Amino acid sequence: MEPCRRVGVDITWKCNWRCRHCFYLRNGQLHRGGEVPFQEIRAKIDKGRAGGLDHVVMVGYGEPSLSKNAIPVIEYAKHHGMASSMITNGATGLERFKRFFGAGLDHVHISAHGLDGTLDKITKTPGSFQKQTELKEWLVSEGIPYRTNVTMQILNYTEIPDMVDFELARSVYHFVFLGFLPHYEWKEHVNTVAVHPGKLRGYIEEGADRLIEKGTLFTIRYHPFCHLSPMYWKYVVNARYVHFDPWEWNYDLQADNLDRLRKYSVNCGESVSIKTEPCKSCLAYRHCGGWNQRYADAFNGADLKAITEVPGEYEPVWHREGGLHDLNRANCQSGTIRRVENGN
Repeated sequence: MEPCRRVGVDITWKCNWRCRHCFYLRNGQLHRGGEVPFQEIRAKIDKGRAGGLDHVVMVGYGEPSLSKNAIPVIEYAKHHGMASSMITNGATGLERFKRFFGAGLDHVHISAHGLDGTLDKITKTPGSFQKQTELKEWLVSEGIPYRTNVTMQILNYTEIPDMVDFELARSVYHFVFLGFLPHYEWKEHVNTVAVHPGKLRGYIEEGADRLIEKGTLFTIRYHPFCHLSPMYWKYVVNARYVHFDPWEWNYDLQADNLDRLRKYSVNCGESVSIKTEPCKSCLAYRHCGGWNQRYADAFNGADLKAITEVPGEYEPVWHREGGLHDLNRANCQSGTIRRVENGN
């Protein structure tokens, strides 16, 4: 189990979408166009680089591709021999992304939350799917690998297998089933977006089977083990191990002190997880970390059940910290797809 080596930098509050599930949907700063000063971004990158991190990922608060600092971040990372990537809706114009890749961007992680009209409904923005698809088709034509995630919610969860097929047809590098996390101002509004995890199960498993068949990397992020067949447990990354997911970002901004990062990661998980039954006595707690308390409360406990038997296939690694985590090929990557060249 290796620590994540990516620095996550929020660079702008600008956004061209109005997503139903957005963390910051009720935050007054969203869509006001505020930019994070470049000196603040640079200081965070420098701190991460000093801590052994080697990749910069632009993550929001809004849509990073709209920021005037996007190319300066790419160039600054490249100058210091660091890779760079961007979590993006991919719907801000193809020419913009051509410039990013020309400046040295490693890859994009596209927020693909639905097909056709579904994505437009979720984003409350007509033309979202068409613009996003244009970027994906260009990436395919240029032989540039991309990653994608689907935030699973009321409007899209029955489409999950079809979304997997859509991305597989474009040779997606890494697919993420992203569980909705009710943080920030979402405490009283979870049910307007979230789906009972039991209802999600069949659609996640069908999509996962298609990815396994094609040999494509995938991650199931933020989902309770007890609402999945054991064969899919090794693909789950919950809050307890998020700092060891190479495709996330390292909140502690250092990778040299492994014991410290393990404690930091466990504390992160415990800050949001259920600490009572059924999670308290679940044999999978070491790996699952307990389900999100707010999410479970929104569904009257979400029918969670303690796991009482260790599947035979997992016995050799069951009592090892991160044992299941290391079985997923996606977790054995570096978080960077293409080789970065030092721009000095």
